[in-house]
Amino acid sequence: MEEPTQGNSYISHSFVIGLLIASAGVLAIELGLSVAVLEIAMGFIARNVIGIYEVGWLEYIADFGLITLMFIAGFEVDIPMLRKNIKKSSVVGGLSFIIPFVGIYGLSLLLGLEHQKAIIFAICMSTTSLALVFPVLKEQGLLESSPGQFLLSSAMIVDILSVITLIVFFIKPTWHLALGGAAVVIIILLAPRLSRWLFGRWRGNLVEMEVRFILFTLLALLFIGAVSEVHAALTGFIFGVVMSSILRKHYQVEEKLRNILFSFFAPVFFFHAGTKMDISEFNWRDALYVITFAPAAFLLKFGGSYYPFQWFKCKLAKFASVLFNYRLSFAIVAALYGVQKGLLSSGEYSAIMVVVLVTSLGTALLLKFKPNIEHPPME
Repeated sequence: MEEPTQGNSYISHSFVIGLLIASAGVLAIELGLSVAVLEIAMGFIARNVIGIYEVGWLEYIADFGLITLMFIAGFEVDIPMLRKNIKKSSVVGGLSFIIPFVGIYGLSLLLGLEHQKAIIFAICMSTTSLALVFPVLKEQGLLESSPGQFLLSSAMIVDILSVITLIVFFIKPTWHLALGGAAVVIIILLAPRLSRWLFGRWRGNLVEMEVRFILFTLLALLFIGAVSEVHAALTGFIFGVVMSSILRKHYQVEEKLRNILFSFFAPVFFFHAGTKMDISEFNWRDALYVITFAPAAFLLKFGGSYYPFQWFKCKLAKFASVLFNYRLSFAIVAALYGVQKGLLSSGEYSAIMVVVLVTSLGTALLLKFKPNIEHPPME
């Protein structure tokens, strides 16, 4: 009778996870808050209140959710727009990342964190989630305006710098890395050419070959990351960048991909990130990190963005400086990397996640309820 009991438990746990993720979506719509924040909160509740977190499929789907999220982040990088705004976006995006990075790194050392831990804390609290900035600008009708494009291209620079920083400080050259990197380069070089032929030949087919091709390629990149030391976040991001110009010409494929990724894979990723927060491992030092870093991260990111935007007389300076405090996606990626490599304890991971949640929630509330944060009308 033991196997049926375990099977029933597996199914019931899966049902509860699905129910919690769906509830996060409903609450996000009703409350007007970021669904990702609520999905993380539901994951936290699942582990620490209900006691559900070790479900076999959850981690695998979450890993696929990670690479799909980074693919979307890379896909949002509009190369022509980036070239158009490259000088001022590099200045603003660079300072928006570097100022909080240096500030949080120094503060981390003062609080007694080791160098590598301080770097991870700094990356997590200096990044900006391009995947969250883009839909906000789209909802506000700002994407077609010059200030909106300037803001988006600056956020692209922040995202790119976040990825590069993680690589520079933590990815060490090995034979596994070289072989995995070579395989990734081959896939990324061949995929755009193959996709052009495939999308033209099978466009509008009932079996959705275009979508299957993208998902299979992401799965192949995830497999390469698993057997080598090439991080899936990096490969997904680069693949998104190289596919962006092609998918924009096939908007139906783009729309279908977004629907699949944001309705299933991304929610599972955020939920899983919440289940990694173990309150039993949270101590007074971790609480000190939250109390110290939450206001410091928000203010450093705000100041590091506001004044550079002001230098270029951007009409969206205040709005952008608040919006850039959305730091969910890559902050979670960097924090999970720290846990997987044994660089962060469970309590330190939880502290980072609480800071990310608090600052992202604060951003959502400021944008929703503060009239003086709202952007001015665009011409």
